[in-house]
Amino acid sequence: MTRNKLVHDNLVQSEACLIQFIQSYIKEIEGVKKKLLVNPIRKENWKPSEGSNVKINFDIAFTR
Repeated sequence: MTRNKLVHDNLVQSEACLIQFIQSYIKEIEGVKKKLLVNPIRKENWKPSEGSNVKINFDIAFTR
């Protein structure tokens, strides 16, 4: 249960539920760490266009 349920509904979370939530959260974080180590993000450097071509890069989305 969340803090909101404790404050607004006067519901108290049992120790066992809290421990299970924390352990699950830690496992999820460890899984993310493993994925980050296995699949490093590659950074591409900008390269100018060859010849008389013009290259325009957009880093944000826009709406017409």
